[in-house]
Amino acid sequence: MDAILRQGLFVHSRPGEILKGIPRSKIISFVPRSHGSMPRNYQPRNILTTDRTNLEKAFNHRIETGCSIRTACNLFGVKVSTLGDAFTRSLKESDGRTFVPKHQNIKKVFTDAQEHFIEEYSIKISRMFYGLSTRAFRRMVLKYAEAVGSPAILMSGGG
Repeated sequence: MDAILRQGLFVHSRPGEILKGIPRSKIISFVPRSHGSMPRNYQPRNILTTDRTNLEKAFNHRIETGCSIRTACNLFGVKVSTLGDAFTRSLKESDGRTFVPKHQNIKKVFTDAQEHFIEEYSIKISRMFYGLSTRAFRRMVLKYAEAVGSPAILMSGGG
């Protein structure tokens, strides 16, 4: 590419864009080669797409009116399978007429502030010592949990 620039030719990566003040004969369009196929756009599968309040409203609407699951889903913008799962969960864990949330965070180890502190501390350590191994990091986090007296650690008996 340096040889091209020394010859007085200008290289750009977007063929559609017009470079002002440069004659077209001096412009070479350049598209970089990719290794293999195009890069994938990663989309995590566990994104919460249903708002819990809408799910609870649809659940209660079906209980009160006796309409079908599909009708309640269309009214509140909830997936049919999600509302069906909510009714199955309600039958298993309750009387079938009360809404049971899916995630109750009963095993949450740290508060948001403590998680933020661990995140900042791990970044600081990685700058000072080129990071920790996974095992050493887990050991450090366990000792921190024991030091702050996390209830989830105390229930399980520690490490």
